[in-house]
Amino acid sequence: MKKTDIEKMINESFNENRTELFDKILERCPLMTETITKRSKWYEFVNQMFSKKYAYSFAAFSLMVIVTLLMFTQYPTGSNEVFSTIAIDVNPSVELELDENDKVLNVIKNNEDAVTIVGDMDLIGVDYNIAINALIGSMVQNGYITEFTNSVLISIHSEDAEKEALLMVEVTEAVNSTLTASSIEGSIITKEYSDDKEDKELAKLLDISESKADLILDILEIDPRVTAEELALLSINDLNLYLDSKNYKLDNVEKTGAASILDYITPEEAYQLALASLELDALDVIEYKIELEQDHGIMVYEIDIEISTDKYEVLIDAKEGTIVVKIKDDKDDKDDVFLTDVLSGEEVLVLVLAELFINESEIIELEIEQKMENGFSYYEIEFELLGKEYELEVSAIDGVILTNNMDESGFDYQEDDKEDKEDKDDKEDKEDKEDKEDKEDKEDKEDKEDKDDDDEDDDADDDDADKEDDADDDADKEDKDDTDDDADKEDKDDTDDDADKEDKEDEEEDDADKEDKEEDDADKEDKDDADDDADKEDEEDDDDDETDKEDKDDADDDADKEDEEDDADKEDKDDADKEDKDEEDDEDDTDKDDKDDENEEDDTDKDDENEEDDTDKDDEDEEDDTDKDNEDEEDDTDKDDESTE
Repeated sequence: MKKTDIEKMINESFNENRTELFDKILERCPLMTETITKRSKWYEFVNQMFSKKYAYSFAAFSLMVIVTLLMFTQYPTGSNEVFSTIAIDVNPSVELELDENDKVLNVIKNNEDAVTIVGDMDLIGVDYNIAINALIGSMVQNGYITEFTNSVLISIHSEDAEKEALLMVEVTEAVNSTLTASSIEGSIITKEYSDDKEDKELAKLLDISESKADLILDILEIDPRVTAEELALLSINDLNLYLDSKNYKLDNVEKTGAASILDYITPEEAYQLALASLELDALDVIEYKIELEQDHGIMVYEIDIEISTDKYEVLIDAKEGTIVVKIKDDKDDKDDVFLTDVLSGEEVLVLVLAELFINESEIIELEIEQKMENGFSYYEIEFELLGKEYELEVSAIDGVILTNNMDESGFDYQEDDKEDKEDKDDKEDKEDKEDKEDKEDKEDKEDKEDKDDDDEDDDADDDDADKEDDADDDADKEDKDDTDDDADKEDKDDTDDDADKEDKEDEEEDDADKEDKEEDDADKEDKDDADDDADKEDEEDDDDDETDKEDKDDADDDADKEDEEDDADKEDKDDADKEDKDEEDDEDDTDKDDKDDENEEDDTDKDDENEEDDTDKDDEDEEDDTDKDNEDEEDDTDKDDESTE
């Protein structure tokens, strides 16, 4: 027996004797007055956990759970490994470290301005584009990005090269979108983020961000005339303008938009300030040139002025409009002497023309001038080629081109002599106007000729079209007449044939009906004759019966026996006569049935003959119609061929 069966039996037995058992239990427990309440398992568990035996263990377990929850709350789930880095530089410098899902793992604030920008924003765990929008918006709100300073340096690095290229595009679009929403036309410099040791050391030495240090090192690599200390003093917007003025070609650096120059005075204003500081009249100036440069970390206009007796160089602060320095060329610092163990101007020119694929015989107004800057010797070469003025700065050491104002992607701040420029502009305007007029006259003449040709072609086409239309109309008319005649003829022939065919069929039907009627009449006559014969035979039989009856009556008088015999004989005779009559009737009916069968066979044979005749006639009619249609089609084909010819 199973345990469940035993429990079931005990339960049933208890239920049957439940009252008696309960009374006996109460008799044995007279002192029990309180009702016993059943405790839940949870109550017993809590009581046991808070007992002295388990108090310390439960407290330790609770503390462990709380610490675990705090860890999961403090740090986002997923990998904590840095997969990509985005550095944003304006003057505030901020870096975002991302995981493989482009979620922000860490925000690095490189200076005090960055602390102001980030503020109390919690960017950990958010998508990178949301973080960028928040940071750029904060920079705009706090006045670090304006229409006067609109440049942003973005440096990006990722473990995946494809991901890095994609981030460069997406981050640039995100920054531009945020600036556009704030009515600012931004200029974004995007480059690959370098984590070299040299970048870290320079950033630490000059107290700048690593991405800005990396950009400065890229500039020093192609132009050793400047120093890192000077460039470090420039803002991102100043560096952007400096790159434009020098037209540097930097690898892995992309740029969108134009850096704002609204915070600078204009080149013309700088020129007037230079004349005023030198106490010169503009009429005394033979030639002047203005370039945007940097001098000891200050953006300046470098203005070279030549008069009949002297040459001057004036540096004017591009933002403040103050005179930084003014010197005469013959009063240069004697310690800043052009090196002697370098390439000559002629040697450098050969290298430059070879690199630019220019023939020396094609250039005019060639000028080569020695220059020194920060102890570095270089040549400033100017010439004109095919109406375009070139200005290059070339290293005197190895002949490498440092800057070239004619590079397509660059920006030229050079200002030519005012009078020469006006003459050149007038000449170009005049040439453009003449070219435009000649072009318009030529186009008008060509248009007129084309129009005349088109009119002639249209007239010729119209004549040909009219002629073709007339011919087509005549042909169509003839075709229509022929078609109508053929159709009428065919309709008439078809109508006549159909009428003849119907008449013939009607005649055949009448003949068949007539024959059927004659046969029916003959059958009726035969039947009537047979009936008359039968009636005649019946009458004869009746006459015989009457004679026999008379004889019998006469014989009755002679004897009863004879009467009885006669009656018997009469009955026998009546039966025999009746049988004979029935046999005769049967024979007549049989003859009549045979005749009917013969008539039916005749009708069937006649119907078969009529059907064969009809079939033969239909075949003959179809052959005649087919032959006629073929003849008509041949006639139409011949007629169409004649019409086409």
